[in-house]
Amino acid sequence: MERKGPFVAAYLSRLKHTIDRALAQYPRVLAFRVDLRLPADQSLPDRTDDHGVISRFTGSFKAKVRHCVFRAIVTTHSVST
Repeated sequence: MERKGPFVAAYLSRLKHTIDRALAQYPRVLAFRVDLRLPADQSLPDRTDDHGVISRFTGSFKAKVRHCVFRAIVTTHSVST
């Protein structure tokens, strides 16, 4: 694995604090990390150089989660009736 860093101690401390608070309030917490990797060997549109890539990814991910939750609710209600 490539070396990534240096890590910012203040960010790590704040992240740990946030996770500890979430676990104290909610016994079942899911956290995951996503690394967006764009192809290095292709020319990409200019819009990939800004933070818009993250915003578009986040919006798409949230829409997919909402869709999955909706399908789970519909499936649960159709099975129980």
